[in-house]
Amino acid sequence: MAGYASATVLAAETPIRREDDKRQMGGTTIMPKYTRNAGKLWTSVEVTKLKQLAAKNTPTRVIGLLLGRPVNGVRAKASEAGISLKPVNQSPYNR
Repeated sequence: MAGYASATVLAAETPIRREDDKRQMGGTTIMPKYTRNAGKLWTSVEVTKLKQLAAKNTPTRVIGLLLGRPVNGVRAKASEAGISLKPVNQSPYNR
């Protein structure tokens, strides 16, 4: 009976979230850890952040996670804005 009481207490303390914020994986609900901006228009602040991160040689996947954008969206916007995502301080001959 104690297991039943603790389950109701946990259910009562869990905050209610919108259904579109949840993903189901193997019967477990997982909340996203970042905001998804896929399909939304880019703001000037996001483009500036993209330029700063690209200048620091941040990997494209990490930029996507930080901005909440898909990797292909980051690449497309960088190309559109004339931002190079290639590392500038790495020689291709140091392998």
